[in-house]
Amino acid sequence: MFDKTRSFVNHRGTSFSRAISLIAVGLIMVAFGCLGAKESPSISAETKVTDLAPGWKTPITAKSLGIPLEALHFQGAPDSIEGLTIEQVVTDPDTQIRPDASCVECHDWASTATRQSFCTRIDAFMNTDQCGEGPKPKLLKDLLRDWKSRDCPD
Repeated sequence: MFDKTRSFVNHRGTSFSRAISLIAVGLIMVAFGCLGAKESPSISAETKVTDLAPGWKTPITAKSLGIPLEALHFQGAPDSIEGLTIEQVVTDPDTQIRPDASCVECHDWASTATRQSFCTRIDAFMNTDQCGEGPKPKLLKDLLRDWKSRDCPD
């Protein structure tokens, strides 16, 4: 004879276990950036370089880059790059735009970098994963590539 109560409990238990498993997988994917990942914004080729374009001493702003403000706060990082200069991002040990470390924590040279000395390091920055700190955010690479293409202005 068919026991409806037992069948319901088994079905419900299976569904509940399946739901828990799916939630766990989803959380793992979010932690590794696999779920809901959006392509990070990049500086548009159509963005006109103006006196407000980011520089060593000229602040980085969403408005000057033509991108949404939230794009300047990299996932998991304590600080946004909105309103910071490239000099602050590179040389200030208290500025952390990535979740894992500030530039100074990983790179001994960063605290004493000058506009010119950092400009010469841009190519290496684009192509290396120094000391295993993980990939640099695409938007940061775009920003620095643009800065270098303009001869690393203040």
